Amino acid sequence: MPDTSAFPHELAGLSRVIEILRTIDSDMTVQAVAIFLAICRREGITMKELGIGLGIAQSSVSRNVAALSDKARRDRPALGLVAAEEDPDDWRRKIVRLTPRGRQVRAQLAEPLR
Repeated sequence: MPDTSAFPHELAGLSRVIEILRTIDSDMTVQAVAIFLAICRREGITMKELGIGLGIAQSSVSRNVAALSDKARRDRPALGLVAAEEDPDDWRRKIVRLTPRGRQVRAQLAEPLR
């Protein structure tokens, strides 16, 4: 039987992470959260790798990366957490990295999980 003594602490940390993300965008979708966290874990990941790793369609990856970027949506402000750029070795691939604001949020998210 696994040791669950730290489990309440881990749940409290996860709850705090959700609170932080909700202050950034109160309507952030689960897919957007998953994509942001994947980029936090591996800056420089491609959009294709995000889709494969998370089991999300490429169209959804593109839409969520755009929502997390500096592109304002019709009814929502730009979040400015990530930036997508062409791969210099293959213009068809897009590489996604955190912006300075995204790195700041990543640092905030790490704190409650310690």
